[in-house]
Amino acid sequence: MMRLLSSTFTCAAIAIALVANFAPLVSSSLPKSELVGGSLNASMTCKTLRVGLHGNDAPTVECVQLGTSMGQSPSPNTNQRSCLGSDLHIYEDVDQQPWHRTSGQEICFYGTGFVNLTDFYIAFPFIQWNDHASSYYTGVWRGVFFRDSNGNGPSMPFSANSWANFGGSLPIKNDQLTSIRVDGQG
Repeated sequence: MMRLLSSTFTCAAIAIALVANFAPLVSSSLPKSELVGGSLNASMTCKTLRVGLHGNDAPTVECVQLGTSMGQSPSPNTNQRSCLGSDLHIYEDVDQQPWHRTSGQEICFYGTGFVNLTDFYIAFPFIQWNDHASSYYTGVWRGVFFRDSNGNGPSMPFSANSWANFGGSLPIKNDQLTSIRVDGQG
């Protein structure tokens, strides 16, 4: 029994050391993207993430509203901004809109290009945006949502100025969105 506990504590200590050593490096560069305006650490969440798409070039990523640190209550920040109403908004929770957001995380996109949501985090480094989308508002953008990475699996075109929850009769259900292609405005 003691040997099992000792081995469990050793594994936990190694995992904590790995996160502590690699989180600042990975979180400050984020895979395939550039973090703008600061960095996140392993215990931080970003309540609102804004992503600029630049065709085939790497996207730029900005945390425009910090969430809470794990285990801590939120601290007021009067300099917080949000996404623009014209952005493509993806919400973690159902029934969310830019003009009536009551809960959950949000990731927004502007510009044209393709992204896999596995490249973006709700809570670094543990929870990716992959399979966490529940509702959307398209702003001025049109494109295609995909259930699987790299634009594979069932797809669902979207047009400008539309809003819905994923699920119901839509081909992409709640918590299934994995990749997005934004084709342009209109």
